[in-house]
Amino acid sequence: PGGLTLMEARADPAQAREQNLRFDAGESVRQDRVGVTYARDLGSGLEVRLSGFHTHRRFSNKVPFEAGGQVDLDRRHFGASLVSLWKHRGVDLAFGVDLGRQVDARKNFDNLEGRRGDMALDQRERMTNLGAFARAAFEVLPDTELAAALRYDTVRFEVDDALLADGNQ
Repeated sequence: PGGLTLMEARADPAQAREQNLRFDAGESVRQDRVGVTYARDLGSGLEVRLSGFHTHRRFSNKVPFEAGGQVDLDRRHFGASLVSLWKHRGVDLAFGVDLGRQVDARKNFDNLEGRRGDMALDQRERMTNLGAFARAAFEVLPDTELAAALRYDTVRFEVDDALLADGNQ
C-alpha cells in the first residue's frame, strides 16, 4: 500500500497511499526454474557432483512516480557447478568451481498516472560470475570439527544502452 503515516495507519490500516492509487502502483512476477544434479561415487570416499540450473523471470511494476516509473524486466539466469568431495577418517575436503550468467532485458517507461508513457530506459544487462573454492574440515574430537574455507570470485558487468535518442550512451 505504500508508506502510510502513523495517523493514516491508525485511521485505516487497510488503506493504500493516495500516490500509489493515483499511479496505479503494483507489480507482477512470473518465474520458472529448472535444475539438475548428477552425483557419482567414485569409491574410496571420493564423490563428484555436477549441477546446472536455468531461471526465467518476467517482472513488471508501476511505482508511484512519473519518470521511468514503469519497469518491464525479462531475466534469464543460468549456471553450473562442479564439486569434488573426499571424506576419509575424519578428514572432509571439498573443491569446486561455479559459473553463473544473468542476462536482463530492461525497459522503463514513464508512468502517466497508470498509463504507459514514453520510454525512459532500454538496455541489456549482463553479469558473469566465475568462482573457485576449497574447504577442509578435520574431526578433532568426537562431535567437534575444525574447518577452514577459501573462495575466489571474479564478476563482470556489462550494459548495452539501446535507447539512442537520449544521447547518453
